[in-house]
Amino acid sequence: MAAFLEPGAWVWTPDEEDIFLPGKIITKEGDDFKVEISDGEIVVMPAKDLRPCDPKCLEPIDDLCNVNDLNEMTLLHNLRQRFKQQKIYTSVGQILVAVNPFKLLPIYTPEWLDRYKLNGSRNQPPHVYGVADNAYRNLINFARHQSVIISGESGAGKTETMKLVLQYIAEVSGKNSSNDAESGPSLEEQILKANPVMEAFGNAKTTRNNNSSRFGKWTEIQFDAKQTIVGGKIINYLLEKSRVVFQADQERNYHAFYQLLEGGKKDENLQKDLDLYDIDDFYYLNQSKVKSVPGINDERDWDELLGAMDILGMTKEEKRGVLEATASVLHIGNLKYAVDETSASEDGCKISNKD
Repeated sequence: MAAFLEPGAWVWTPDEEDIFLPGKIITKEGDDFKVEISDGEIVVMPAKDLRPCDPKCLEPIDDLCNVNDLNEMTLLHNLRQRFKQQKIYTSVGQILVAVNPFKLLPIYTPEWLDRYKLNGSRNQPPHVYGVADNAYRNLINFARHQSVIISGESGAGKTETMKLVLQYIAEVSGKNSSNDAESGPSLEEQILKANPVMEAFGNAKTTRNNNSSRFGKWTEIQFDAKQTIVGGKIINYLLEKSRVVFQADQERNYHAFYQLLEGGKKDENLQKDLDLYDIDDFYYLNQSKVKSVPGINDERDWDELLGAMDILGMTKEEKRGVLEATASVLHIGNLKYAVDETSASEDGCKISNKD
């Protein structure tokens, strides 16, 4: 029998819902062990399913590099315990693990931002502001390029996390900005306000969440010697173009189409010029039977989209061109095709609903 399988010893026990749970061995019964897990339940497990557990790692820990035995069981348990305390951030050295609470927590207030802005991440709880602060301070102190990599599966909260990093960087660097109201929106504001445009044309409701990015994104911010933002660019890649022509059940197309139709209702001239009508009348939008989504206000987001275009410096003609192109995609989706018997090509076709 392994040394850790003694009465009173702590072990990790497999669990169907929580993957692993800590428990204390009570007695040995033949080839099995009776274990009291943390919620008081008694389970009987074979020795091959049990793993040694260091009881010192059972209390919630800010930085898991401080535990004696960092493994999958310890990591999952600590994240679970902290999540129950509404502590969604946990450090593993330079890595920040975030668990999406799917609700707004009061940890992004100006007061929280000032804690990291004034004190840095040292002696502060794990937070995305701390990661952003480390990157900015390393940039300033060592004059070296810095990168913040945000990864995770669909619905993990990558887009929101990226916004928070940009918000923090814009705040700490903006203290040196000499921009005034008469010269127009600052570069910091323009970078932040680019998000509504990116989300409108790159995010969609999926079965995982209501605002899922369907592309990868590289956001670059450039600074001068005074640590002030002087430029930036955003590059998207791997955009899911297939989503435009097909959506699975309970999913929607890109937000921009719904914003155009709902927001366009407030502008009769635009609605008439672009021949806009109801969502159900467009094939690219009516496949999944999902028109509106709780928590998404397409009409309000339309106003935010147009405002963001203004802040980004788009002219009236450029904005109009974007809207015309967006509407044209919807109309193209309503075209139907039939085999063209007169075509010399084997796959010749023609539009069957020219009206």
